[in-house]
Amino acid sequence: MCVFKPTLFDESREITDTLLNGCTVVLNFEGLDVEIAQRIIDFTSGSCYAIGGNLQKVSNYIFIVTPRSVDISGDFQEILSGAFDIPNI
Repeated sequence: MCVFKPTLFDESREITDTLLNGCTVVLNFEGLDVEIAQRIIDFTSGSCYAIGGNLQKVSNYIFIVTPRSVDISGDFQEILSGAFDIPNI
């Protein structure tokens, strides 16, 4: 598994190369300009589709992208929404 926190659209190619090598990718877009993040997701989504992979949103800023050989089960958003009990301070 590889974790990417891209800052430029040009990193989309490295993300796709990682998928093509059979690795799962976690994308963290926190703090990234929305337009750049959208372009990266669009490129990555197309690459993922082309190789029969899977892209799943975990949160507003986190995505998991897997090659065909990796299955994702469950709904991460649903799991995470009830997983943390954060006290009000």
